[in-house]
Amino acid sequence: MNREKLYPLNRYLTVRPIEKKEEEDGQPTVLVPESYYEESPSAYVVVEVLEANIDSKLKEGMWLLAPTSSVEVAEFHGQTHYLLLENHVMGFLS
Repeated sequence: MNREKLYPLNRYLTVRPIEKKEEEDGQPTVLVPESYYEESPSAYVVVEVLEANIDSKLKEGMWLLAPTSSVEVAEFHGQTHYLLLENHVMGFLS
């Protein structure tokens, strides 16, 4: 049995946060000090399903929208795992 993969139970999903697209080159740039402003975190996050619980209708590879505060972080055995309760999923992107 692979001990490095987390298999979710009890309506949990293991997910991977999707990073924001990097800014394109060639865009005008305005330089400001780093302390000028802090980027406010978004209330929502897009995640990709890595593994769904056995009873879930959600499938691996789906992109989901959920409240940022609903994504739980579990660190053990030198790995970081992101977990999301299926009830907190607001929708999926296609």
